[in-house]
Amino acid sequence: MKLEFIEYIVITLILSDFLVTLFGNIPFFRGESDINEGNPVVALFIKFGIIPLALLTVVWIFVVIFLFKKLKEPLNYVWIFMPIVGHLWGVSTWIVFTYKIPVLEIILLPYVVVIGYSAYFLGDLFSIPFFVSEILIFVIFGGLLGFIFNVFTKNWSIKIREKVRREKKRS
Repeated sequence: MKLEFIEYIVITLILSDFLVTLFGNIPFFRGESDINEGNPVVALFIKFGIIPLALLTVVWIFVVIFLFKKLKEPLNYVWIFMPIVGHLWGVSTWIVFTYKIPVLEIILLPYVVVIGYSAYFLGDLFSIPFFVSEILIFVIFGGLLGFIFNVFTKNWSIKIREKVRREKKRS
């Protein structure tokens, strides 16, 4: 099964999110502190240990890629950008708030602020928990980005095909 470039991006983000979450919870695994995770599902798996967390990550990667392959355009791109936005948020919050990596912190802070305040505003507006509003923001931003990406790449590939046809006619 050949993977598209965008699938490599989502896999990298999911694995990065897994790693920063894992390293951010080393004190919990040592018995020194509580779980440090905002996602209640992931926090539950952390409670059971590293192996269940790793299995959850692998299963999630397969689900994301499977749905991307099965859905038709533009829904597959709308779908794939939702986990991209979500896991980029996950990695970004760890980098900005926990690890405080200077250069990355400066680059990622605007993203964290936009997503965070959007989720906060949505949660406040509809009186829903922050975790639920985060997911809705991932769906909204991811859906929009996926749709825009699909339109852009479709127009781009059409232009390339037209250019190839013209060159074939000339020769």
